[in-house]
Amino acid sequence: MRQFKTHVEEKAITTENDKYNKLKEAVFKAPAGDGIFALLIYRPIVYVIMKKLKKPINPNKITVIALALYILSATFLLQEQIFTQFSLPHVFPLNIKNLQFILFLITYNIAFVFDCLDGAIARYFAIQSLKGRLLDGFADAFGNFAVGIGLAMVIKELNIQILALFMLYYVYQTTILTYFREADRKYIDTTKKMEFKTISIFGVKVGIKVGTLDHFVMTVNLIAFAYIFNFYLKLLTYVAIILWIVFFVALIGLLLKMCTN
Repeated sequence: MRQFKTHVEEKAITTENDKYNKLKEAVFKAPAGDGIFALLIYRPIVYVIMKKLKKPINPNKITVIALALYILSATFLLQEQIFTQFSLPHVFPLNIKNLQFILFLITYNIAFVFDCLDGAIARYFAIQSLKGRLLDGFADAFGNFAVGIGLAMVIKELNIQILALFMLYYVYQTTILTYFREADRKYIDTTKKMEFKTISIFGVKVGIKVGTLDHFVMTVNLIAFAYIFNFYLKLLTYVAIILWIVFFVALIGLLLKMCTN
């Protein structure tokens, strides 16, 4: 009887370990991985949230929440223009220095957490869908487009540079998506070739990627913080532009190399 009880306990422990391994793989996108900031900052938050989930939530609803938060963050940036244009009361007093940027940063980063959460739920509960991928892509593109417009309109002295930065990111992502579409059509495995390095997080090995959305989120955070603290805003904006140009040139070189292999 004691041996049977021990066997049942060992099986229960194994099942529990398998459950958490599956959860970690879903959250951290193992083995393909993600950008370093997503893996070290945002996805651990998603992991904590996912451990609390007892049953699946429609990931498309999470995506819609992420999109709404992206738009809300842009609204905080543009509230003076929007509410003045339509003669509406402001959401918060404009005389409180940098409050709009603080609220922007909070909602923008929460939006990205939800952006990571929808895919984790879909992978863990095996409820991925083409509709979900399309909705997720739209939320990322439109949400960050709204944020780009907001930043450009508020930081007027660098509006051209900020719009150029966002354009660089969209060109970068469009190039990657075009290649992946053709690679999928021709059954080419691109998982390992796009990795920069492999690390272990919570016991799961994942690849680190460069030029992912989390890199751009951190770029936006950097510009917002530089504006709040009046800390080399112009210099940091130009450095960010140069870095994304380097990312893009490196990407083109990598893709050309992959095409010839």
